[in-house]
Amino acid sequence: MQNDKEARKNKKDNEAPEDNGIRVGEAKVYDDRSLSIMLAELESRLASINAINAGNVVAGLDRIQSASSKSTSTTLQLTSPIQPAVNTTEAAQEGQLAVTERTTTTTELKPAPPERPDSAAAAPALPAFTPGVGLGAEDTLANQVNLAYQIYNLRMVLERAVSDRIDGGVARSQAVLAVPVSIDPPGGMHDRAAYVEIALNPLSDNGKPCQVENPHVSLVSMMPLEKTYNAMALSKKANAFGGSAVMSVLTLGLAHSSESQNLYVYRDIDTMALQFPSNKKDELRFGWAFKPVLGRRSIAPGMRQMLAVVSVTNAASDSCGAEALAISARSYWRRYDAKRFTTATYVDKEVATAPLGSGTLHIPRPGNVSDLLEPQVDNVIWTSLGANRYVASIRGKNFFPGTQVMLGNRVYADAASGLQIKSEIAMEIRGELKDLAFGQAYVSGRYDGGEALSQKAMMAASGSGIGIQELGFPLDRYLQSVPLRVVLGNRDGSPLLAAPKGSRLLLTVGEHVLDQSYDLNVVGCSVRVFAADGRASIKPTSCLQVEALVPGEWLDGDVSIGVRIPFMPAQWSDSRLSYRRQSASFAVLAGGATVRLALGGSGASSKAGWKMRVGTGYAATDFIANGALLLFDVPATALADVRTVIVSGPGVSGLTVDMPSLSSPADSKVSIDDAKTAPLAVNYLGVVALSGKNLDRITKVEFGGKELVFQLESNSKLNLVASEALTKSAGNPYLVLRTNTGEMVSVAISVR
Repeated sequence: MQNDKEARKNKKDNEAPEDNGIRVGEAKVYDDRSLSIMLAELESRLASINAINAGNVVAGLDRIQSASSKSTSTTLQLTSPIQPAVNTTEAAQEGQLAVTERTTTTTELKPAPPERPDSAAAAPALPAFTPGVGLGAEDTLANQVNLAYQIYNLRMVLERAVSDRIDGGVARSQAVLAVPVSIDPPGGMHDRAAYVEIALNPLSDNGKPCQVENPHVSLVSMMPLEKTYNAMALSKKANAFGGSAVMSVLTLGLAHSSESQNLYVYRDIDTMALQFPSNKKDELRFGWAFKPVLGRRSIAPGMRQMLAVVSVTNAASDSCGAEALAISARSYWRRYDAKRFTTATYVDKEVATAPLGSGTLHIPRPGNVSDLLEPQVDNVIWTSLGANRYVASIRGKNFFPGTQVMLGNRVYADAASGLQIKSEIAMEIRGELKDLAFGQAYVSGRYDGGEALSQKAMMAASGSGIGIQELGFPLDRYLQSVPLRVVLGNRDGSPLLAAPKGSRLLLTVGEHVLDQSYDLNVVGCSVRVFAADGRASIKPTSCLQVEALVPGEWLDGDVSIGVRIPFMPAQWSDSRLSYRRQSASFAVLAGGATVRLALGGSGASSKAGWKMRVGTGYAATDFIANGALLLFDVPATALADVRTVIVSGPGVSGLTVDMPSLSSPADSKVSIDDAKTAPLAVNYLGVVALSGKNLDRITKVEFGGKELVFQLESNSKLNLVASEALTKSAGNPYLVLRTNTGEMVSVAISVR
């Protein structure tokens, strides 16, 4: 006996839980802002609907609202009694000359029932007037206004109520709950509707910082509110009869027919959202009803994903990341009358209320969601694809669908724009190098938040940024490819021996990007370092020299030359303005039988290979490095009546240069009194005074291809501002003074 009891108990324990064919899965919480974005898009589309159509209203003025036609047809037939067929035979009479025998036949007379009248043929024809039939103007206007009011109502619902966001001055959090409902109707559950009820109760922990003084949970909206099908019903009815009656003298016949047909469209409701009453304080009960449709007697089996938006009161403490709710579910069946759209009040096969999942639902606060789910970038690796395009691989976390990358004026939002999100920890962007070279990058998260797209590990291991210390290139506009030299130094004056590990430099000239490999060399340099009080000092250090070839046409005009390390903060980029390049020109340094000419602006770095093509041709005799001047000694007879000469050299096949006048009046020539120019100290950055004659003809002062700032005091005195390059080392650098007639005067400055 004891063994039998234990066996029954074990069997009961092993039985599956109570199942009525309705299974409610564990509820999940979705971010309310995702739904808000979608609803905002829907609201904007509703706003574009113009429910008032003036044309339809005016057209209703000519319509009639009803038309009727009535016809009656009855067939009545009156006949004599039935006369049977008769055969009469006459025999010949004896003794007479006549027909021997004659037979007479009388046809049978039998009345037939009257035919059923044809209503279409019997109906009288309507007049030729065929007016339009439809709603009148006032009815049309009323319908349009009602539709507009419904749109306004729906738009207000989509915007959410203020009371769902604030409760007595306390903020409220909203969340989207997803409840999976599986229905598999068991035997006998035909002509039944399935019901699912969800109960939410706010939880409060007394004495804890996350206690809610007046907990309250409310229902914002449910989706779907209802799911319907458009169905059509056709009702047809026809009756017809006919007959006759025989009387002693007459036969009476009568025939009659009638026919009717109705066609209408109606909505057949499959799913309906409901809110149920509750006898518990602060409890919210809502759910859905599922009904058979389209003439079926049972509900279609399968899983449905049901959504509900709820609002809960936040705790007073900001340290609470989520609000807690107790959640439970109840399911049952009710008898359903599909013809009358009614359900019975009694319940079949009920499964009692039971907790869903763990029984507790946590509604996170929006700020907490942003902190936990905002994108974070750990590393960025990029490479050039050629044709001025690049690809960058980004590693991090929280790269959800909807994440965007903003780079300069470009937004990478989807595959069409160049963004591919490969997983939550990796994504890739492809685009043009100019976006990478001229703009800062920023990642915008799916759940708010965002951060600069930068290489954090590289930033931590690098210095304080880079700056352009020196910039140089030949001033000759005839060169097809110009060698560009950029000297970079750390902003804090520390030695810069290489580009930060894992990074790559990008040089820009105007709006162009130099997509090529650069020559990198470490050189000595002087960096201006600013102290905390704003004072500047010159600090000797090591810099990184970057050399590249630039198309000569890129350097036409005043262009900006810049350098940037992509995916690094702004201090890892710098730019300098390069002044307009001048064409090469000659200056007469000495006359007589042999004329010494100085050629500037050729881009030469030595005298080797340079030659003036005039007469038999003359090679350069000397080169002044500080002024980038080529010196030529040419017989005066070879230059007689020469207006232009051709100069060639390394990288220059033919440079046309105008010849200055060799017989300028002595009283109009510009001259500098070198004896009155005081020696300058190394790294001197102040004013340099020059004295001489006809200084008012000077239009530019240059050193090393760079224009210096100067101010003319009088015809015999000129003040200029020394540059870093001019006084960076001891020696005798040459200044080039250009006049309004194109002449060039060379002046040596002493630096001690």
